[in-house]
Amino acid sequence: MVRKRKEEADQTRTRIIESARRVFLAHGVSLASMDEIARNAGVTRGAIYWHFTGKRDILNVLCIELRAWLLQVKEYLAVQLDLHEPLNAVALVLKKSVADLENHQEIRKALKIILTCCEYQEDCGPIWNELQNTKNELHRMTELAYHQATLQNTLKAELVPEMAAKDTRIFIEGLVSLIVMTPFVGNASQLIDSHIDLRRRLPTTVCNPDNTGAVSK
Repeated sequence: MVRKRKEEADQTRTRIIESARRVFLAHGVSLASMDEIARNAGVTRGAIYWHFTGKRDILNVLCIELRAWLLQVKEYLAVQLDLHEPLNAVALVLKKSVADLENHQEIRKALKIILTCCEYQEDCGPIWNELQNTKNELHRMTELAYHQATLQNTLKAELVPEMAAKDTRIFIEGLVSLIVMTPFVGNASQLIDSHIDLRRRLPTTVCNPDNTGAVSK
């Protein structure tokens, strides 16, 4: 009996969160009403307040989901840096991020709410700072990847790792915004490959010692 009640409570909580996503996307966080969230979820206002203290509390859940996703991306980058050349590792992580957005509607909706429906930063509460800190940690790991690429002579000599990482952050945040907020029809994987290839040092050509031609290194 206790287990059944917990399952029912969990299902109700999930319905409330899904309803809040729809209402936030339709009206923005500030104009969203608890009454409409309750109607969409098929529950009473009392049921909402049993699980959440208010709209900000529900929004915090969405921010926590996004932060958990970013932490997974960060861990994935750490693993790929151990397995692959740094630029290839960055490309794999960017592609995984895009694939996650394409395959997980909840992440995509949560991102759209944060990007377009939070009229005031305080709507997100303290979790907003944690979310930004996680993004900054991921950025620092990207810087590390470009530093490693410099040491391995795979990053173009004229590129500064810190600036290359900022450029990549701007690129992926722009691509994510396109995917989240518009009917994106481009090939994201090809765009990512092009972005990385523009930063890759080309092999240099040297004379073959046996004079049979040129070789690359």
